[in-house]
Parts: sequence; C-alpha cells; structure tokens
Amino acid sequence: MPELPEVQTVVNDLREKLIGFEIKEFSSFWKKNIGCGFLEFKKRVIGRKIKGVRRIAKFIVLDLGDEGYVVLHLRMTGQLLVIEEAFSLEDISVEKRNHVRHFWVLENKSNKIGLFFHDVRKFATIDYTRDLDNYKSFTKLGLEPFSDEFNLENLGKVFDTQKSVRSVLLDQSKIVGIGNIYVSEILFHAGIYPGRKSSELSKEDVKKIKIETVKILRKTIEKRGTTFSDYRDSKGDKGSFQKMLKVYNKRGKQCGIKSCTGIIDKETLEQRSSFWCPVCQK
Repeated sequence: MPELPEVQTVVNDLREKLIGFEIKEFSSFWKKNIGCGFLEFKKRVIGRKIKGVRRIAKFIVLDLGDEGYVVLHLRMTGQLLVIEEAFSLEDISVEKRNHVRHFWVLENKSNKIGLFFHDVRKFATIDYTRDLDNYKSFTKLGLEPFSDEFNLENLGKVFDTQKSVRSVLLDQSKIVGIGNIYVSEILFHAGIYPGRKSSELSKEDVKKIKIETVKILRKTIEKRGTTFSDYRDSKGDKGSFQKMLKVYNKRGKQCGIKSCTGIIDKETLEQRSSFWCPVCQK
C-alpha cells in the first residue's frame, strides 16, 4: 500500500498539474467504490474548479473551494495518472485501459487533460464531502509527522503503552502515514528493536525515532517513493527509494553499517513481517 511518501509525491505532482482546471466530465467503471454514490458524486463535482491539492494522512484531497472536497485513497494498487491529450479510454494503452476504474476530463482556458484512476485490485476509493474537518475517515487520525504536533511531548504520550514500538508506529490513530516499509527503516536507523515495549523507550530513544521518521520520509519523497510492485507517480513512473533501503526485504543479507557484522533477520510481529539487525537494534 502506498505510504506517506508515495501519497505526498502524487499530491506534489497533482498540485502542479491540476490546480485551476475545471472538471468537465467524470466517468466510472467501478461505481461501488464511490462513497457518496456515483450520481451524487458527479452532481457535486462537474463544473467545479480544483483550487488546491493536499494530503491528509494517506488520503489525497482535491479542494473545490466553497463547493467541497474530493477525497481519494489509493489503497493497495491505486494510481492517479495525468495524461495530456487523453479524453477517453481509447486514448491510452490497452494495458492501462484494462484497469481504469474512474476518469475525469479537466479543462482550463488553454489546455485539456485526462485524470485516470487506475486500480488493479479495485480497493481504491473516491468520495465527496463538504465538511472536511468532520469527514468520517479524519476524526481519529494520529500525529502528522511533518506538523508541529509531532514533538517529543506528544510522542512521549503516544509511546506510553505496553504495545510494541512497531505496533504504535503502524497505528494510524497514533501516527499517520507510516506503513511496514518505513517502520523497519526508521527503527533500524534509530537502533531500536521493533518488538520492544513502547513504555521501555527512553527520552533519547523517542528523540531518535522522531528524527529518523522525519528524515527518512523526507528523503523518500525526494526519491519519489518506493516501488516494489504497483506504486507509480502521476506520470506512471516508479519511485527509487527502494535502492536506499537498509533492512526492509533484505533478510539474510549483511547489515548495511560497515562496522557491523550482523545479518538482517525477519520475524512476524503482530502478524506482519518485520526486518531488523540483531546487532544494531536493541
């Protein structure tokens, strides 16, 4: 599933390409994943201008100004592709055409573009709301890693639990945007074993987690995300942070720290695979 860096990469792209465009047409071939219903969604968005694009947790939000918001979630395999001079399914390749679930035709004074929502597994969702603050998926979100609220005081409260460090970092009601890949990388760089009880963390441990979380997420955005299988940016290109991963998916390989002789291990914690160095992480 795309995590914070992948979603932010797509948001950055869409912000450059979509703002100022009017939604002229909307078509759907998988209407069951439109939260408010196809007809209601179409009624609310046709003729509206896109005033802004933002990320909230792992959601993409298109701001229609006083006319409300479009809320998108990529889930497992969703891709939002912007293709110029493509205004119908016949204008794109057969490979992409087969998995397009929804698409928009957008127009401004001088250009016309197509926005295609490509989704192999059919889990990605679309919705509309007028009240973003009270939108059902946003009422119980945790700390945003790039916000002022992501500070040592608040993190100390978040980690004041008997749950594992890894479990807390994955809990979207505690900290948003982090998934399996980045939990492994953050805890490796912080030198912390994923299965440690959160309540056992020292203030220095919490500080390391804070620093490494922000550092790794920012670096991943610079590299336009991590691609192992389905993730693509708005042009259909892969990310490249997978080339910089130190432990994730590297079981049996030597630790990336030159002075360390440890071998990366993999174990199942809370029914999910966790990668770590038994020497570096305590």
